[in-house]
Amino acid sequence: MEYNFASYHEPLLKFEHALKLGKIHCTILVADNVYEKRSRVQKTEKNGEFDLSPVELTLFGEETLGHFIKWWVRTKVGLLGLIIKKTQEVLPYLDNLKHASVKLSQSSRASEYEDLINELKVFIEKHAEDIDVLYNFVLWLNGLDELSPCILFTHPPWSATQLSDRYLKIEECSEALFRVCTEIVSGIRWHGMPTLAYVRNDIESDWAESVDPEYMGPSPITYKTAFPQASRKILGEFALYFQKIRDSVELVQSELLSFSKEEILRNEEFLKLFISKVIPKYRLENELWDLKETFSAWHNDKFEEGKLDFACNVASYANSKGGLLIIGIDDKNREIVGVDQPEMKIPQSRSILERFLEPLPSSIEIFSLPASDKHGKIVNCIVIKIPQTKEVIEVKEISGGGRKVPVRVDDGIQYKSYREVQEMKKGISEDNFVFSKELSNLVYST
Repeated sequence: MEYNFASYHEPLLKFEHALKLGKIHCTILVADNVYEKRSRVQKTEKNGEFDLSPVELTLFGEETLGHFIKWWVRTKVGLLGLIIKKTQEVLPYLDNLKHASVKLSQSSRASEYEDLINELKVFIEKHAEDIDVLYNFVLWLNGLDELSPCILFTHPPWSATQLSDRYLKIEECSEALFRVCTEIVSGIRWHGMPTLAYVRNDIESDWAESVDPEYMGPSPITYKTAFPQASRKILGEFALYFQKIRDSVELVQSELLSFSKEEILRNEEFLKLFISKVIPKYRLENELWDLKETFSAWHNDKFEEGKLDFACNVASYANSKGGLLIIGIDDKNREIVGVDQPEMKIPQSRSILERFLEPLPSSIEIFSLPASDKHGKIVNCIVIKIPQTKEVIEVKEISGGGRKVPVRVDDGIQYKSYREVQEMKKGISEDNFVFSKELSNLVYST
């Protein structure tokens, strides 16, 4: 008996939240097709023949292929706080869908195809709220830009095979495509045909290879005999979809965490936002940052006290929570003025730190930051990114062989004994930039 798959699927495809799953996947696929066009050199047919030459990537493709989520997070620095909030909100609902769909795949009692379709419908109805939250999250991503939904459908965490199994070449969604995509997400469509038919054909192909070539009788492989295997595949693919969507959001969170803890401190957009938040006169420096117009150590090569002061300033952050020094800000008028010849002052600063700090933290970074002054002119500030170190950082005194151990307290420096600071650092296992979380909170929550 041949199955009328359309009639079996119709109760599911008429259900609102089942179609929302189709709309979710359709939106993702449209974004993925946009990405394909931007990331790969588009081939043109020559004389009606298919071009079998290797696929060439565009510069954008080389930058993002296999690293799309990492790239995406770094381009959304201005929305970092909102993205963190959105991913935190959606993740519990994805956990529900993931765990419940796995449970369904393990506990299904469907013995007929119609029963299986009904189990899927009941599952979707039961998890309507979870699907609504995912649906709204995808719409929000789509509202950011045309590529953002791709974060849910890229490698990793999807494998290339898992992606291709659920891929359609489409440029825009339609009601018909919503239905097809619902079948794909539900697992009941596989490689362009009903999964039950696909599995039956696969089993029949294996049977045909094993049977006597002269056998002319009917095939013993029916939809009924194929159903148990097809049912496992359908429910397995259904569960896999939610697992991979959930894993994608978790990977976004991981990248956000990594970016916000360290790499964000090298991001120009973040640093400019940070300066705009802390430059007003009512914002005082604190133990995590300081804005300065210049350092006297840069202007008189023979002024040893100025160099010592500069080294103590940097060491005080390292011996406390770490922090940022941003030079090129008129700290009286709170205006960006920039630093002349940063290409000379950066190596000069490194040389001073190499001379005075013991040990010299390898993770200290000094770099220039282009910014606009009050007239709109682009000038260069200098940023010194200082970690909280696991070791006590001492400053060698100019004469007498003594050493100082400076510590940042509020907006000033205090000097403590080596043992006092060593005691403070108990529990710090490695140099870190954990303080950037506080800076990120300041930028995105105020």
